[in-house]
Amino acid sequence: MAWSLEAATERLSGQAPLLRSRLLAWWRLEGRHDLPWKLHADGRPPQPGETLDPWGIWVAEVNPPHAR
Repeated sequence: MAWSLEAATERLSGQAPLLRSRLLAWWRLEGRHDLPWKLHADGRPPQPGETLDPWGIWVAEVNPPHAR
């Protein structure tokens, strides 16, 4: 049987809700919540449904400390 993207996507799409809930549970316990770029400008964490600037987060994550 040959591998196909369509078959793999169909097989894995049913597992997405479980993966999502497990990742969110891990994040609540182990996530790095106190990083300044993962907070609002006033220092409070985002609430469910609120978003932060993804560009700012990405730049902060990939920018090595010695380059800051």
